[in-house]
Amino acid sequence: MKPVIPAVKAVIIQGNSFLGLKKSGMEQEVYDLPGGKMEYGETQRECLIREVFEETGLGASPVLLYDTWNVIFPDYQISGVFYLVKTENIKEIHLSREHQSYKWL
Repeated sequence: MKPVIPAVKAVIIQGNSFLGLKKSGMEQEVYDLPGGKMEYGETQRECLIREVFEETGLGASPVLLYDTWNVIFPDYQISGVFYLVKTENIKEIHLSREHQSYKWL
C-alpha cells in the first residue's frame, strides 16, 4: 500500500483577490496557496497556522473549511483541505526561502 500524506492550504483574501505564492527556482508564472504537509501529531488547524506563518510571516486563524484536493504521484498521494482564513497585519508579508514572490490574484 502506498502512503497518503495529509496537507492543508490557506485561502487568504484581500478585497476581491487571494494570495498566491511563487515557489523559488521556478521560471513559470505558477502560484500556489500558502500551506503544506501535516507533521505527525499535528491537527489541521495547527498545521495551517504554522505553515502560513512560516511561508508569509502572517498570523492566521481558520474560519471555514472551503474545499478538498488530491494529487497523486507514482509512489504516494497528497490529500488536503483548503481553509478560508483570517490574517493579521496583511500588509507585511515576509516570504520564506521556499518562495520567491507573491501576488494578489
